[in-house]
Amino acid sequence: MADYLRDLEVILRKHGCKIISTKGKHTKWRSPINNHHFPVQTKIPSKVIANNILRQAGIIERIQ
Repeated sequence: MADYLRDLEVILRKHGCKIISTKGKHTKWRSPINNHHFPVQTKIPSKVIANNILRQAGIIERIQ
């Protein structure tokens, strides 16, 4: 099973997103683009989930 967490984190950091806290199986991030907080699971099993997280962060770039 694929895990897209590493690819997702690279894109989030490239756009200035920062980790706020870690709790259990989720990490809370903040996006400077839209100033939203959003959770990221410790395992991202699909591109759809990873791209939805990018959308929440206000990032146009997508994982292919």
